[in-house]
Parts: sequence; structure tokens; C-alpha cells
Amino acid sequence: MPRDYCVYTPAKWGEFAGDFVNPSRLFDLAVNDWTGDGRFSKAAQQAEFSFSEKGHKWPTVAKLLPRIPGYRIYAFIDEDIDASVDTLNGLFQLGELLQLNLYQPALTARSHYSHEFSKANPGSYVRATDFVEIMAPFLSHEALEKCAPTFTLSELGWGLEYLWNDILKSQGMAIVDCFPVTHIRPVQSNRWKNGRGETAEQECQRMLAEWQSRK
Repeated sequence: MPRDYCVYTPAKWGEFAGDFVNPSRLFDLAVNDWTGDGRFSKAAQQAEFSFSEKGHKWPTVAKLLPRIPGYRIYAFIDEDIDASVDTLNGLFQLGELLQLNLYQPALTARSHYSHEFSKANPGSYVRATDFVEIMAPFLSHEALEKCAPTFTLSELGWGLEYLWNDILKSQGMAIVDCFPVTHIRPVQSNRWKNGRGETAEQECQRMLAEWQSRK
């Protein structure tokens, strides 16, 4: 039977940094080899769901969600996020306890990061936010249903955070300082280009303008 929670990771050949297949995990695991090769590491072969859909994270998530059962909370965690099973279990349990809609773990001091506010605050347990990053967001089932239609609006993902906040109206959004994770690689998405030839920043600006025009 499916567990109550699910971790989805887009991982090249199923090679991920997180402790996703530890026997004590409270979550099922869905792995997508984003190269499309369908090659999976020994660890990834223990996942409940394995996919080999080529493409960037969020449009691919939109395509694969109908093939994943319903869970109470979903986490969409990049392959270069290092987190212990105790940290991951704690994040799910805390999110359910506090009835959070959308949240993320803070980052340890040795992490690579894009935003200063995402670094763990030692004087905080959980703090409210209006911005949850796309690299390791946790969404309740209800929040996912509301936010999932945005996943196809951006190929590279930049700016989706603003849409999610707009949809959820900053309700039940948080950064969890007591269960931090480590981002082990430098941020690379600022060098990517989408199918239109747009940089991540250009795509973000266009998407936000189109979003505002629909309101």
C-alpha cells in the first residue's frame, strides 16, 4: 500500500544525494531519469515509481503526476539536495502537524544558495514566508491541485514561486529551519535556455507578464 507521503526527484540516471531509499522512510519515492535513457542507479531501483521522461523538472512533473497515486504531502526535491531520512520524515510530519500548504527546508551553512533568506536561522523553528523555492518544495495534496496547472507555464521553472504565492495567498507557507538540508552543487539554472532561446530570467519575466495579463 502507498505511504502517506511522496518524494519525487528528477535525477540523472537515478543518482541522487538524498537518503531517499532508507528502510525507515515514511514516504514513497518517484524517480525520473531526466536524460530519457532509463538508466537507474542501484538505489533508484528501490523506488516505487521509475520514469525516464526527458525534459526539465516542472513540465515533466505535470506529465507524470497522473501516473502517481494520491498522497497527503508531496516533495519535489532536486537530485543535488542532501538530506537524511530523519530530516525528510520530520519535514513531512511537521508539515502535516502544522497543516502547511507549501513549504521548504532551510539550507545548511555549507549549502550553495540563491537567496540569503533560505539559509537556516538558528533562532527559528519554522517561519512564515511568501516565497518557497522550486528546488525542494513540499506541497499538500490540496495545494498541489491548485498549483499544478502552473507547472507547464515555465520550462525552466524560474518565477513559479510567485505564481504559487499568488494562488495560495501566502497562506500556510513556511521555511522550516529545524530540518535543514544541504544544496551540494552551485546553482546552474541561470545559465540555461529554454526551447525559445530565452534565458531563465527572460522566461520568468515573460511568464509573470502573461500571468498578470490573465488576472
